[in-house]
Amino acid sequence: MARDNEQILAMLNTISTTIKYLKNNNITAINQSMAKSFRDIRTSIENLTEAFYGVKQIDGNHAIDAINNALNKKSDLTEFYSEFDKLSYILNGDIDGLENAPRIIDYHFKRLIMMIQYSTKQALLDDIIKKLNGMKYKTRMNYMKLVEHCSNQSFFWGNLNPDNNDYEAFDKLVTEIKDNINKYTWLYDKLGDYRSKKVLFGLLKFWTTLDFDAKEAISDRSFEPFFDLDLLKDIDEEGVYVDCGSKDGTTAEEYINNFRNYKKMYLYEILPSLSEKAKSRLMGYDNIEFKSEGVGSPTLTKQTVYIRDANEYTAFSLKDPDNSAIIDPNEVKGGVPGGLIPANIVTLDHEISEKITFLKISVEGSELDVIEGCKNHLKLDRPKVAISANKSPGSIWEIAEALLKINGAFKLYLRFSGTHNVYSSSDFVMYAI
Repeated sequence: MARDNEQILAMLNTISTTIKYLKNNNITAINQSMAKSFRDIRTSIENLTEAFYGVKQIDGNHAIDAINNALNKKSDLTEFYSEFDKLSYILNGDIDGLENAPRIIDYHFKRLIMMIQYSTKQALLDDIIKKLNGMKYKTRMNYMKLVEHCSNQSFFWGNLNPDNNDYEAFDKLVTEIKDNINKYTWLYDKLGDYRSKKVLFGLLKFWTTLDFDAKEAISDRSFEPFFDLDLLKDIDEEGVYVDCGSKDGTTAEEYINNFRNYKKMYLYEILPSLSEKAKSRLMGYDNIEFKSEGVGSPTLTKQTVYIRDANEYTAFSLKDPDNSAIIDPNEVKGGVPGGLIPANIVTLDHEISEKITFLKISVEGSELDVIEGCKNHLKLDRPKVAISANKSPGSIWEIAEALLKINGAFKLYLRFSGTHNVYSSSDFVMYAI
């Protein structure tokens, strides 16, 4: 680590010495005989920033633009000297910051953050598209799985159709991460262990570079996605388990298999067909209430919601206009269009009076609404929370921010299992303990 930085500083010192000589000799314009030397200086600066930041021209510094303007006689060298001084200051400060990183994963995370900060959105997007197109022939299975995943989750992640030159999913990723890079740094500092920090690093690296090795390195299938037993050591055997988005009851059954005992279970599933499957799966267990209702915020409970019951195990989101609608009751005359059926939306604060000890949330993009509707339980009960955070990259920090705003005593953890599709950016869970 230090040796790499020493080499970069040596490169910077060599360029700085040359530029200092030019400034001391009052060279403010480039004549024809000097053009090649300045083109070499430009190349050296590009090599320097690429070696450290991963890009030839860093966002926010215009040293390369300034030297190009001087070469093209659009300006003198004064602007270039000023911009290079800024670059030297930035680079020295960043190297000092990296050298003070306590662990190697901290070092790599800071390097990645710098690369993202100093790359333009377009440069990041162009690089991802280039890598995807290269995968089409070199690692076709990865290519097909990635395109398939984005097609299946296009409502959340955006479209990805390279044949039609449609890279909406990548555009949304890059925009979200660039615009909120400080949120990801904040989250990294808030995470409670280095496994979580490595997961965040791996996901960010995959999202911004399509490095499948980085994502494969963080995939841990030791436990079921919502039940990391290393984090869930003190489960109350007389506790209350609440499952928001229980689907066919599989996760509730996994809870029983892992922890054996419970006092009461509440299973909420908005699709009636899946709620019936959960009843069938768990018919041999006692003290389970099956709720064919959606869970959300107080605002949603005041509106009339209609859904389309797919009658199969499928992802459903209140935010997906193809499968749901929020309709003014006064507009419903003589039936609901499109085969939609009414659905009841409740809040946990209103529904459950008992102390909640374990709360699992996987509601296809409405997780923040559920949090909004159970503020009292989160604040007063401080249940163990396992919440799906895979509907967009921003879901990770938004969920973390919402949880800590309600109860600052929560310790946050992040896990990635990759059980359903190791090539998709899904199956990551935020724990609040």
